[in-house]
Amino acid sequence: MTQQKQYTIGKKNYYLRPLVLGQVEQLKDLVEGTKFDLESLNATQIIAVLGDQLPQGLAIILTEEDVELEDKDVDKLAKTLKFTVDIELAIILITDFFGITPISSLWTKIVELINKVGEAMSVEAVEQK
Repeated sequence: MTQQKQYTIGKKNYYLRPLVLGQVEQLKDLVEGTKFDLESLNATQIIAVLGDQLPQGLAIILTEEDVELEDKDVDKLAKTLKFTVDIELAIILITDFFGITPISSLWTKIVELINKVGEAMSVEAVEQK
C-alpha cells in the first residue's frame, strides 16, 4: 500500500502521498527560476524561499479527502491553506513531504535542473551581447 499521512486542516481531511508526474510538473513550474542552496535544503529554507508561494506549494502536495488529483483546484486549495495553515504545520507538512517522497533524489534533481537551465540561459544571454 502507498505510504501516506493524513492531516485535519480546518474541518477537512487532507492526504500527503508520494508525488505523481502531474504534481512533479506543478512543483517544477512553481519553483522555476528559484535558487536553492542544495547543501542546506530543509523545510525552513523551502518556506523562506517560497515565501508567498508556500500555500501554492502545499496545495500541490496535499490532496483533499475524496478529491481526485486531476479534479483538484490547486488555486482554490492554496487560498484555503493560506488562511488555515500556521507556520508550525507548514514545517511539519514539508518535513513529512521529505519523508514520504524520495526527496533526496527527486527534489535535488528538480532544483539542479532548474539551476542548470537558469545558468544556461544566463550564459546564452551573455554570449549574445
